[in-house]
Amino acid sequence: MAAGSIRLVNSNPELRMARPPALPLALPLPLPLPLTAKPPEGAGPPASPPTAGLAEPAWPGHRAMWVGICLEFIEFAVFFAVYFSARWSQPAVFQEGAQRLRTLGGVLITLAMVTSGWMLTRVLSAVQQGRQRAARRWMALAVLVAALYPVLKVAEWQWNQAQGLGAGSGLFVVVYWYLTINHFVHASWGLLGMVWCLLRLSAGGYDAADHRGLESLATYWHATDLVWLMLFSLFYAYA
Repeated sequence: MAAGSIRLVNSNPELRMARPPALPLALPLPLPLPLTAKPPEGAGPPASPPTAGLAEPAWPGHRAMWVGICLEFIEFAVFFAVYFSARWSQPAVFQEGAQRLRTLGGVLITLAMVTSGWMLTRVLSAVQQGRQRAARRWMALAVLVAALYPVLKVAEWQWNQAQGLGAGSGLFVVVYWYLTINHFVHASWGLLGMVWCLLRLSAGGYDAADHRGLESLATYWHATDLVWLMLFSLFYAYA
């Protein structure tokens, strides 16, 4: 060794060959966790966000009843087309035939149909408010008033036959009987539905949470009312 120079030599070969690992230039930092406020004590679970567009539309009654009502309207639309075709072909016969009908009978039937329909709305209102006793009372009144329809209609038919308005009395009488008998059938179904709903209501079958059967009945009866108002306008008022 030369004079004036100092050389340090490590006698341990393992220490001499081991080198510290190279550190990366930048260590990845963990992402910060979101800060969540602690809910106050006694608070319930957080409300879920509203699901817009997922709620079903509020149909009054069952959808199957709406299908039946649409079919009823289509049926009577065909009947009304027959009426206007016949009236256009023989206008004098229809004017003379309408004057022979008993207008008072048509007015009484209209009052019975519309009043019973209004009473059904009172039934629904009472059920929705939880007033079961009032609902049963209104339902019984609706059945009694609606039952006047077949009584008045049969009495009117008998009066018409006594006045010579039988089935073979011309085109006007044929159209009149055909349309009114078909409406009588639909109204009879509605009356039977009222009796059934009265029995279910008396047994506690409807409440504020479940009354779609009553809604279906009221919707059907209102549709039958509309058809009768058309018949009254064409045969009694539009002479």
